[in-house]
Amino acid sequence: MNSFFSRESVLRAYGLDSKVCYLGIDTNLFQPQEVTRENFIVGLGGIYYSKGIDRAISALGTIPKNSRPDLVWIGNLHEKPYQREMEALAASLGVNLHLKIRVTDGELVDYLNRATAMIYTSRLEPFGFAPLEANACGTPVVAIAEGGVRETVKEEINGFLINDDDPIALGQAILKLIDNPDLTQAMSQQAREYVLNNWTWDKAIDRLEKYLIDYLDNKNPQQLITLKR
Repeated sequence: MNSFFSRESVLRAYGLDSKVCYLGIDTNLFQPQEVTRENFIVGLGGIYYSKGIDRAISALGTIPKNSRPDLVWIGNLHEKPYQREMEALAASLGVNLHLKIRVTDGELVDYLNRATAMIYTSRLEPFGFAPLEANACGTPVVAIAEGGVRETVKEEINGFLINDDDPIALGQAILKLIDNPDLTQAMSQQAREYVLNNWTWDKAIDRLEKYLIDYLDNKNPQQLITLKR
């Protein structure tokens, strides 16, 4: 499984136990570019309900207008009725929403580097690469503590975890980063180091190899013959 949340979900639904083998990200692609941070928050994920864009818009809508950042949301898949609904919600709350669909890898990395922070509002995402990709670019994450993100975002190290989808609490965490550039810079450095120490492809391969070796070591000769066939 890619997270303990996934493991527990499979165990609950099917009664099957499993091991957790965490994934990794491409830290050569996702890396700091030493550019100036700008007053916008980035979100990443398909433009449909489960990615929680409504939660992100509502959170930014609680931030005072004189400090309110724009929301740049990047996604590949998009459902047009939901997109129109989100555009209407943003307009009603005075949030400047910029939807970017099917951007290149280079554009994605550029947005992640220029954003003040990432907001992560997915509903019960099993793992979630996006927060770690942002962290690898030195961008802190403000996330709702749901699903697998609870296993990757560490409070005040690479971001903030909000216990529920309270838009005021999410907005306050974002504002804390906006109002404290020294804090944002410190978390930016910590975030990159955290990913390099725990979430690279090499680390993921090491974890997978260990599980495979342990699995084979626990098999008897007859079982190994069967596996080889």
